[in-house]
Amino acid sequence: MAMDNFFIKSDYVIRTDPTYYVEEPSDIIWQHHVYALAVYIARRLRCETIIDVGCGNGEKLRVFQGEFEFFGLDYGANLAYCRETHSFGTWIEVNLEDSDAYPQFSTDVLSKSVIICADVIEHLVDPTYLLETLVKWSMDAKAVILSTPERDMVHGFDDMGPPTNPHHVREWSLWELNQLLAHRSLPIKYMGLLLSNNYIRTPQSIIAIIGTDDWLGDAFSKFHRELGYFFRQPDKQPITDSSAESWVMDSLEKAQAEVTDATLKIARLQHQLDYMKNEERSYKRRLNGFLLLLRRLYKKTQLIPILRERLADTQNDAYLAKWRFDRATKDKKRLQETVETSEETISELEETLQAWQQRVQLLQKQLQAKDYALALLHKRLEDTAE
Repeated sequence: MAMDNFFIKSDYVIRTDPTYYVEEPSDIIWQHHVYALAVYIARRLRCETIIDVGCGNGEKLRVFQGEFEFFGLDYGANLAYCRETHSFGTWIEVNLEDSDAYPQFSTDVLSKSVIICADVIEHLVDPTYLLETLVKWSMDAKAVILSTPERDMVHGFDDMGPPTNPHHVREWSLWELNQLLAHRSLPIKYMGLLLSNNYIRTPQSIIAIIGTDDWLGDAFSKFHRELGYFFRQPDKQPITDSSAESWVMDSLEKAQAEVTDATLKIARLQHQLDYMKNEERSYKRRLNGFLLLLRRLYKKTQLIPILRERLADTQNDAYLAKWRFDRATKDKKRLQETVETSEETISELEETLQAWQQRVQLLQKQLQAKDYALALLHKRLEDTAE
C-alpha cells in the first residue's frame, strides 16, 4: 500500500470516470446515523453551526433546522435542489477536487462547528484537496465526522475493484482508511463500523471521528448508550426534540446488538490478515531474489554444496513461516504472535544475507591475495629462469 494509491492495496483497480450522483428523495435514508451522531456531538459541545461537505439534497439536515446554522457544500443538480427547496441553510457551490473552490470559514465559525463528510471521499478521483481542507478545518472545528463504505464488509476481502457503484472511484477498508487519515495527520479520536442506511442491518460503513477534544474518543459509545437508554425509558423525553427523529433512535436501539466491540475486533483482525497476505507475497519475492543472488555468488566461489545446504535451510524457514501464517488465518486470536514471528524470520534472513555477503567479500579478498601470491611466484620463477 502506498500514498500514490491512497493506501489502498496495490492491485486494486479504480474507476477513472465516475458518473455524477444525484441524491433523490427516497425511503432509504443513507448515512442517517452519521448525521444523528454529528448532531449529538454538536449539542454536547454547544456548537452553533454544522458544515456538510458533499451535502447532496440536504434532506437529512431538514429535521434539525432552527437548531443550527447550516452550510451545505456541493454542486450541480444536488445544489440546485437545495437552493430551490430549502428555506434554511447557506448552500455553497464547490467542486471538491478544486483546491481554490473551498470557502474560507473564519476561525470563529469553525470553533463553533461540527463538520460532516458523509460518503463523499469515495466519489472523488483525487481526494487530496478534500483531505487537506479537512486537516486545516479540524484544527479549529469541534469535530469532523467522516464516513465511507467499508469495502471488505460490502464486497468481501477478495474484491479488487473497480466498485460496483458507478458513482464510486475507489473504496477503502477500515485498515486502509486509518492509514490514509493517519498519514495526513488528521487527529483521529475514533474509527469503527456503522450501519449504512435504515434498511441494512449489518454495519457496512466506516465512521471516523476527528478532532482535538478528548471527549470525542468516547463519543461514539456514549451516543449509542444514551440514545438506547432514553428509548427504553417511556417516562423520559428523548434527547432529540423532533418526533421525526424517532426512526433514528429505533434504528440505534436495534443496531446496538450488532455493532459490538467483538464485531469491530474481528473486522480489524480480518484487515490485518489481508495486510499479512500482501506482506507474504512481498516476502516471497524478496526471498526469491535472495536465493538467486546466493546461487550466483556461491557458484563463482565453488561452494555449491554448501549453498545447497543453506538453500534447504532457507526453504525450511520459508515453509515454517508459511505454516505459521496459515495457522494464524485459522486462529485470529494468535495473529499478533504470527506477525511478530514473521518479522523475526525476515530479520534473521536479512542477517543471514549480510553474513554471507561478508563471507563472500572475505573469500574474494582471499582469492585476490592468492592471485597476487601466484603472480609473485611466477615472477620469481621467471627471474630464476633468467
